[in-house]
Amino acid sequence: MKKILLLVSCLLVVSCTAAYRPYKHRQGYLVIPLAENQFRIEYYSNNPIASKTNWHTAAQQLCGSEISIESEMTETFWRTVRTPVAGQMVDLGAQDFLYHGVVRCKGSVSSVIQTTPSQWRMFNAGGKKGDLVSDEYIARSLKILPARILGLSELPKMNASDYWAQHWSHKPLSQAVNGNRKLSLWALDGENGLPNHLVMIEESGCLESVYVLPPSIMLPGLVNADVSTLETLIKSGALKGYYFPQAECL
Repeated sequence: MKKILLLVSCLLVVSCTAAYRPYKHRQGYLVIPLAENQFRIEYYSNNPIASKTNWHTAAQQLCGSEISIESEMTETFWRTVRTPVAGQMVDLGAQDFLYHGVVRCKGSVSSVIQTTPSQWRMFNAGGKKGDLVSDEYIARSLKILPARILGLSELPKMNASDYWAQHWSHKPLSQAVNGNRKLSLWALDGENGLPNHLVMIEESGCLESVYVLPPSIMLPGLVNADVSTLETLIKSGALKGYYFPQAECL
């Protein structure tokens, strides 16, 4: 009987243990290479204790005992889960926990642990380039469907804005052209009626960079003013967001 009560209490809270594993089904680790022997580790779990414990397990498995932890912190993400209650489907709030940080391996790097390269980098206050982050981190932070983030990462080099409009969205909210440079702006998911903004900048049809920005009433006006204005604001840190640069067109 005690075992049954313990099992029920665990299910009501979160879970007694969360299995350590690579990321799958909203839980597990993602390891993003930053530089030689330097990595960002993200561990997602529905259990705050497990997210931290398993993060350290991933770090030790990656680097062994010769490891330098450069940063570590926890974040909480809220989401809505549709659940049957008393014969009716209702929306309930649920929490997911992320423990993330940067480590540097002083010795050899394990080939056992999986790594997930990323192109997405965060601009933080002051215009500094932050660490690379995973697709999953952007999707959860900004309430964007993961499939859309993946779609952005796989955009073609040429005529990307036309491709996105045709395959993923409708025509842009607005576009601005300055010589051979074109800036296109879309609303992108979000919640509570506040969409994020997707910005693509192209040079002579070649995709130069992609930005995903949190909700801002400033953007619709800015995009009609000048292509370089928005770029300057993003790179100065005035508009916090995520971006990835695209390789030069051949």
